[in-house]
Amino acid sequence: MTSISFWTLGWRTLWRDVRSGDLRLLIVAVTLAVAALTAVGFFADRLKGGLQRDARQLLGGDAVVSSDNPTPQAFLDKARALGLSVATTMGFPTMARASDAQGGAAKLVALKVVEPGYPLRGSLRIANTPDAPDAATRAIPAPGQAWVDAALLEALGLKIGDVLLLGDARLSVASIVVIEPDRGAGFINFAPRVMINSQDIAATKLVQPASRLTYRMAVAGSDAAVKQFVDWADVQLKQASSNGLRGVRVESLQNGRPEMSQTLDRADKFLSLVALLASLLSAVAVALSARAFAASHLDDCAMLQVSALAVGLLALVLLVLLRTDLIGSWRKATPPDAPNRFVINVMPDQADAFQKALRDGGVARYDWYPMIRGRLVAVNGRATSADDYVEDRAKRLVDREFNLSFSARLPAQNAIVGGQWSGEEPGAISIEEGLAKTLKLQLGDTLRFDIAGVQTESRITSLRKVDWGSMRANFFAMFPVSKLDNVPTTYMSAFKAPATKGFDNTLVRSFPNVTNVDMTATLTQVQRVLDQVIGAVEFLFGFTLAAGLVVLFAAVTATREERAREYAVMRAVGAKGSLLRQVQRAELAGVGLLAGFLASLVAEGVGWALAHFVFEFEWTVSLWVPLLGALAGALLALAAGWWGLREVLQRPVVETLRRAPT
Repeated sequence: MTSISFWTLGWRTLWRDVRSGDLRLLIVAVTLAVAALTAVGFFADRLKGGLQRDARQLLGGDAVVSSDNPTPQAFLDKARALGLSVATTMGFPTMARASDAQGGAAKLVALKVVEPGYPLRGSLRIANTPDAPDAATRAIPAPGQAWVDAALLEALGLKIGDVLLLGDARLSVASIVVIEPDRGAGFINFAPRVMINSQDIAATKLVQPASRLTYRMAVAGSDAAVKQFVDWADVQLKQASSNGLRGVRVESLQNGRPEMSQTLDRADKFLSLVALLASLLSAVAVALSARAFAASHLDDCAMLQVSALAVGLLALVLLVLLRTDLIGSWRKATPPDAPNRFVINVMPDQADAFQKALRDGGVARYDWYPMIRGRLVAVNGRATSADDYVEDRAKRLVDREFNLSFSARLPAQNAIVGGQWSGEEPGAISIEEGLAKTLKLQLGDTLRFDIAGVQTESRITSLRKVDWGSMRANFFAMFPVSKLDNVPTTYMSAFKAPATKGFDNTLVRSFPNVTNVDMTATLTQVQRVLDQVIGAVEFLFGFTLAAGLVVLFAAVTATREERAREYAVMRAVGAKGSLLRQVQRAELAGVGLLAGFLASLVAEGVGWALAHFVFEFEWTVSLWVPLLGALAGALLALAAGWWGLREVLQRPVVETLRRAPT
């Protein structure tokens, strides 16, 4: 008796199966699985890293320390000790003027003082003239120069090379700021930008004890060093009351640029979902191929075809539904007609004339809301202050005045998530749900606001979900009435400016007291990152869809040899080829219909759960999806069957029966 080792027998069996072709589909499936998981996983990981890198450009660094006073020296020392690059800036609102020779016009601007090294992440893009192409630069304004928004030149009637007056300083306008990566979304940053060198700030004599200054220290470096710095800074801020660090905060992408955090968070979740679906499809492909291989060796090995096909179709349908609705949700966030101008400080006696000027200028749709300033002074009859809260954001909200508004109609971009909005309800107020959570407010609570010395008390009757990424006019608190008496009121508007040249300048000249904020640069930043995210999703969608189609092909062709034997027997007893083709098509169509229908039903349920609890966007269940899914399943099964089983009916009966196991 010949003694053969286990390994020798295994290798001989493996070689025989390879030569006979039984392992071809299994090898292809395993290769596909490894390729899909590796490619999707690697690409998703690199893409998330790339998106996070690009998103950091919106801050101008990996983290930013913002304060109302010069950045504490301890923060500078700690950042440098960790090997981080540091760049500090200072910003505040002020008036810029043209010289008397140029008309002497004045305009509220957002002045930004920068030093060499700014920005640490991203690049400034500047142009030589308003109509010239822009280019990236790592430079900053030279001493004696100012870089400005194009809107400021139009408003003041200046051109490149003219003199701009800032306080006591005379600066030469040298370049147009086209893109400023860390501009931010605060109201003062909506005013036209003026950027100067830090060496020029003393000459302006604008920094006074009462100036509303914001200091920002950006840091950049390795992820580990940045995390160590942020953790250290958080500890320092928790001890703010003892070390005198009031008014200091650390900003990240999530709290520094809220208009981008939701998009990037959804992108991260979707990429993880794509990788999961790719894993599922790969597992199905391997399982089906292994089933075919096992069936040729073990007669008692059996699996369900409908279940495997349904799992593959489930992944595809779910991917298609989520991809369509996810991208649609992102597109709705910044649609083509999203407002790119915010106008504030419109006086009540100017309201009718201003709206007429918008309509005459070609603006058909615009937001129009009254705006009042009020400070929260009491909750449920108890005086409130920053000391009542632990969270920094809550402290800042209580310390500052709120932008309040009133309207009998619920804003279109708001959704009621608690209570009820009742127009013209006296003594009522509606609160944004995020603010309510931060300040621990609930339905039925009574709030007292001090509005220009007049105290108004209202009860919370509804909570609103506000889409802050919509670039529309939004408010933390709104009174559901059409009129508030005895409170100082101004009006604000948000609209998409027409392409008419000189529109902004005409508006400002007609209403010199208003502040016209150009949001074009901010919208461009948001849209650019959004396009990158959507492009990545589209790529992964196509890649995973291709993998899914291969899985469906494997599902249909996994039983090819079994079908060949069955057809050979039927042909041997007299069945015609045309009849067998009809039977084959009917079987494939029936299996595809059932698998597609079941997959679509499950996909809608899973899709609703993912949309509602993970991606947080609206999901509308469609009754057409199961029907279309069943039809698509039948067509895909027929197509895969035609391609994978077309030679089964053409194979000679004798050859098929000879290859069949005894």
